[in-house]
Amino acid sequence: MKIISLSPLLAALSCPTNAQTYKVGDDASARVQSKSSQTSSPDQSLGWGTNIQNARLAQSATAALKRGDHALAVDYAQRAAQAAPGDAQLWFLLGYAARLDGKTQLSIDAYNRGLQLNPSALDGLSGLAQTYSTIGRNDEAQHLLMQVVSADPRRRDDALLLGDLSMRSGDYTAALEWLSKAERIEPDARSELLMALCYQHLKQMDMASRYLEAAKRRAPDNQDVQRSLAGYYREIGNYPQAIASLKSIRNPKPDVAAELAYTYQLDGKLDDSAQLYAQAANAMPKDLGLQLSAAQAAIAAGSIDHANSFLQRATGIDADYYRLHAIRGEIAQIQERDREAAGEYSSALAHLPLNPAEGPLYGIQLHMDLMEMDQKINDAAAAKHQLEIAQTQVSAMDDHGPSRGQFLRLRALIKMNAGQLESALSDMREALALNAQDPNNLQLDGDLLMKLGRTEDAIAVYKRIIAIDPANRFALTSLGYASRASGQDQEAEKYFQRLAQAYPLLYVPYLALGDLYTSDNQFTKAEATYSKGYEMAPHNALIIAGGMNAAIEAHDLNLAGVWLSRSTSDMQHEPQILREKERYLRFKGEYQQSAEVGLEAIKVLPNDRDVVVYLGYDLLNLEKYDELLELTNKYNLILPKEPDVPLLAGYVHKHEGQPEKAREDFTEAVSRDPNVVTAYVNRGYMLNDLHQPQSAAEDFEAALKREPKNGEAHLGLAYASLDLHKPQVALRQAQMAEAELGDSEHIHLIRATAYGREGMLAKSAYEYRAALKFTPDDGALHFALGGTLYSERQYHDAVEELLIAQKLSQDNAFIYALLARSYAQLQDRDQTLKYVELAQQHAKSMPSAAGDEKSVQSEIFVSTGQALNMLGDRTAAMDCFRKALVAPDSDRVSVRLAIAQLMVQQDDPDDAARQIALAQMEAQAGETMPPTGEQLVEAADVFRGLHDYQLSQTYLERAQAAGASQTTVRIGMADNYLALGDTARAQGELSAISNAPDSEPNYQYLLAEANVLQQEHQNTQALTAFGQATNAAGDDQTAEQSLIAAGANEGWRVAPELSLLSDFSIQPVFEDSTVYVLDAKLDAPFPVSSSDTALLPPPRSSIETQGTVAYHLHFGYLPAPGGFFQVRNAQGEISVPSTNSVVNRDTTDYTFNFGLNPTVHFGTNVLTFNAGLQTTVRRDSESPVQMNQNLFRVFTYVSTSSFFNVLSASGYIIRESGPFTESNLHSQSLTGAIDFRVGAPWGKTALVTGWGRNDQQFAPTNYENYYTSSYIGLERRFTDRLRIRAVAEDLRAWRVVGTASGIAQNLRPSGTVDFAPTRNWDLQASTSYSSTRSFHVYDAVQNGFSISYARSLHRKFNDESGEVTLQYPIRFSAGFQEETFFNFPGGNNQQFRPYVSITVF
Repeated sequence: MKIISLSPLLAALSCPTNAQTYKVGDDASARVQSKSSQTSSPDQSLGWGTNIQNARLAQSATAALKRGDHALAVDYAQRAAQAAPGDAQLWFLLGYAARLDGKTQLSIDAYNRGLQLNPSALDGLSGLAQTYSTIGRNDEAQHLLMQVVSADPRRRDDALLLGDLSMRSGDYTAALEWLSKAERIEPDARSELLMALCYQHLKQMDMASRYLEAAKRRAPDNQDVQRSLAGYYREIGNYPQAIASLKSIRNPKPDVAAELAYTYQLDGKLDDSAQLYAQAANAMPKDLGLQLSAAQAAIAAGSIDHANSFLQRATGIDADYYRLHAIRGEIAQIQERDREAAGEYSSALAHLPLNPAEGPLYGIQLHMDLMEMDQKINDAAAAKHQLEIAQTQVSAMDDHGPSRGQFLRLRALIKMNAGQLESALSDMREALALNAQDPNNLQLDGDLLMKLGRTEDAIAVYKRIIAIDPANRFALTSLGYASRASGQDQEAEKYFQRLAQAYPLLYVPYLALGDLYTSDNQFTKAEATYSKGYEMAPHNALIIAGGMNAAIEAHDLNLAGVWLSRSTSDMQHEPQILREKERYLRFKGEYQQSAEVGLEAIKVLPNDRDVVVYLGYDLLNLEKYDELLELTNKYNLILPKEPDVPLLAGYVHKHEGQPEKAREDFTEAVSRDPNVVTAYVNRGYMLNDLHQPQSAAEDFEAALKREPKNGEAHLGLAYASLDLHKPQVALRQAQMAEAELGDSEHIHLIRATAYGREGMLAKSAYEYRAALKFTPDDGALHFALGGTLYSERQYHDAVEELLIAQKLSQDNAFIYALLARSYAQLQDRDQTLKYVELAQQHAKSMPSAAGDEKSVQSEIFVSTGQALNMLGDRTAAMDCFRKALVAPDSDRVSVRLAIAQLMVQQDDPDDAARQIALAQMEAQAGETMPPTGEQLVEAADVFRGLHDYQLSQTYLERAQAAGASQTTVRIGMADNYLALGDTARAQGELSAISNAPDSEPNYQYLLAEANVLQQEHQNTQALTAFGQATNAAGDDQTAEQSLIAAGANEGWRVAPELSLLSDFSIQPVFEDSTVYVLDAKLDAPFPVSSSDTALLPPPRSSIETQGTVAYHLHFGYLPAPGGFFQVRNAQGEISVPSTNSVVNRDTTDYTFNFGLNPTVHFGTNVLTFNAGLQTTVRRDSESPVQMNQNLFRVFTYVSTSSFFNVLSASGYIIRESGPFTESNLHSQSLTGAIDFRVGAPWGKTALVTGWGRNDQQFAPTNYENYYTSSYIGLERRFTDRLRIRAVAEDLRAWRVVGTASGIAQNLRPSGTVDFAPTRNWDLQASTSYSSTRSFHVYDAVQNGFSISYARSLHRKFNDESGEVTLQYPIRFSAGFQEETFFNFPGGNNQQFRPYVSITVF
């Protein structure tokens, strides 16, 4: 709140307009009179026809004059003249007494009446001349005196007065002639003093000194001489010497005391002046002039209470006396009762005599006083009229006499008010040239410089006054305020303190210091100084008002109440008290009472800024908007520079929902004062409402530049930042707003929105819930929370919130639409269709949001179409999308995006891309709104779905420029890089998210991070990341499926360094048909023909039972070690190449495997190796000689990522050897294979091909078994649930037994179908046909079928990232395999074998 400055009030006390500095015209009661023999002895004037009674009256008048009781003398003389109207001498006596009593018009009339009776009476002519000289009619006075002196050259006093008049006109040479003539007639101290003055002005200092010393010697103890000497010192500005001369007079009469008081006043000793004037006035309570002079002196000393006592006396003497009205006007002006002051000044002018005792300048000064009051009451025409009168009157004068300094000073004052500052300054330069040491001239000169903005020059002038008079009250006061104006508060404090020291009983400096301390927020010191001032002037309303102001600004309303209680009942109606009382009540929250006081205050202070403004805020708080608007309309032009007036009007228009008008109002407030913070803040909010967020943000920033801790500005900037798609900025601003404003719904709403746009959905939901604590029945908040939960894939929770929102906002079509989509995600068809219908029904009657150009119907059709699409009803979805396209004001971009997404699902890439292109063209043509950042992200997702990653990347870059969430954009880019195999760049995008301040790993981020880790083969970290993603996935199963797959790959995490896997299976082992062919050719002593089926080896098989426990080890950054221990048992018949025989077997292998798994990067491609050692102990219970063996294997497996997104490969090479334990045999084998996949990783169809070989040799026998395999085929992914693979394989086998050898070939086409009807069940069917070339008896068909059921096992695990829930698959599989040799006769040509598998972990 603005601190009300009391400095203008103090300035009024010390302002030259209201004090001695600018006042013109001598104090009539203090004027030194010329004493002529003709008029100083009234007794000698009584003559013809005077009766005894009249003589007594005349004698009484003369006696009263001797006592100095001029008013009583006038009364006696007037009664005498009226009793004897034909006696000229009585009229002359009345004229003399009236002149001494300051009633110059009565004096002139009396002299003229006597001169009518005796036109040649020299005393009458002389007396009239003296009166004329008193009121400044010097030419007329000189004309009369010339007649008198011509008639009687011996009239010394008249010659003396002629010399005085010549001095006043500036003709010092002529003055010396008349004064010398008077001196020759009779040497006298007065004539000598006047001659000294003339010589002083003529710069003849020796002669001046000579006559001055002569005057002193002539009558050192003569009272008249001492007063004349004092007059001389006053004339030359030597006030201390003038004071000394007057103080040397013994037993001074009241008129001497008054003259001494006047001299003290000229010397700036206002307290001494007031004290002496009071003594004189109390000594002569009937003397009107002394009462008024005492009142004037009391005012100048700052004691209006004392002044009022003298004014009461004056009122009893002459209630309509002009000077009485003038002084009352001065008091009213000081107390800011401007209308009352204007009335008093008008009365003073109305009663002003034609020739006032104070001289012709006095009336002009009154016009200037009235002009100032007319300005304050906003009566410009009247003020202009008064100024014009003053200009006219002063321009008719050109005083070159002793009073020229006063004349120039007044003319400068008039010019200053007329705006003629330079001309006014020129007059003051001339006045200062006449008397450079005159404090009055210097004071006005300084004030003019202040007006000209030359503060430092003004300070220098005021300091000159201080150099002349260190205790000059006006200069000290002006220096205080000038120092404040120049920003030198410490200097101001120093001058006010000096003022207090010089005038210990004056309250003014304490009032000024209180104002200074209040403006500097030093409220304790302000309270102390106001309290000091209150001790001196307990009835001064300004002090009480100042104390209240300081207490209010210090937020100490109790203290403000104490100050208010100190005001009397009369003071309660003082304008300043009313103003502070209004503020006090407003801060107490008593707006009705505050408004009532404000309405009272505005009557007496109609143009007071604070009264108007505080009344406006009271009406605002009372929600009296019509009255407030009426007030602002009235004062918008009256207070053209006051910013709060349009600011309050803006609040009204804001309340009335007129943001454009409100914006104009706040703009006007800013133009009036560019530092009004609230104007920037409120305009910012209006610009936000007008959807101009950039301009709004600029206003909020301008406010914060001026007031960095403005909570409302931080809050507004947060909202604007959301509209500018700067969620991070919004979050920072919300935090700063909360620090200033505390917790609120707005803070949480901003955070919720910002977190949502940043993809931090968990935080967003938390903030929406926090906001709902403030307004639990806000349907919009429940809807927003439901939308966030939907985005988090927590569809059940979303439904709960949306059902609450639906109850609170039953007509909101968007709630029904989102309910439809939520139920669709949950595959609840009935509820989905229900809410689709309700959404479309309510959309027909729902208006668009203010400022939103999008069609409600269009948005609802898009949303419900998406819900239907989720149910698989694509026809109905397309129907909704078509309706959305033709809806009025359709958001065609959203519609096209929805259609494109449907086209992607239908595997129609061309139409999907065409929809995006159409959306862009329609936006460019202006048929729809340009795409938002979020919509551009959706377009990028469409192109990613089409595997056009480059175009997807382009749209993401455009989305980023359009203000889309940085998190969303970067995750999209990371997904593109992952699809392209560029793991490093994907990781770079994700790192940028995680390194951002206040980042939150949301579901999409965690899923992308897990895929990065999986591509990098960091299996444990990938498992954890998939677990974290699953925890954040809500009802989405994508991450869970990946988590289960990662769990199956990594195994059960026993500890951070160890993971275990296990598997158990029972399955058949069928030998390839080429083995049968080679057995037929080499096992018998002679080759068996294919037609001799009785000798051919019959079909055979084995049942293999296998149990495996694998492990993964993790030791920091080393390549991950791993391996397994396996026990395998096979029972059945088998062809043994080492002995070239077919044997029955019951073989058990015990295998231990260990390897390392390094990863090698080639640019964006990855090669993954598994290399290690393996040992196997094989023991057979039926054929130990043929089967028992110890084997040692060295192996390397390798796989690659897709090169150029076209070709990937995998392969291995194995070297194995070992001795047979029951015979002198040793075997060694070298096996290798390589497989290729040609096709995009994301493609549905791929070419598969490969080649492999195995070369097995036995020593010391010359046995060798060798085969190769090559294949080619296609695999097709029809849907995520159905895959088919078809290949054609060519197998060739060679066997060497001693010197014999054989060869066999098998062409084998095969196919596999994999179908997963649900996430838990899987069906597999396979078939193959073996065509044994040139040995078709062993042609065969193999078929297999299995059904699998899998479920996950949940486990909480703590690793370096904290606790995470992991999932591992447990899979049960069962089926059968059969082999049929359809050309082989006999009962063993077909074999059925079971298949069972259990995989744990």
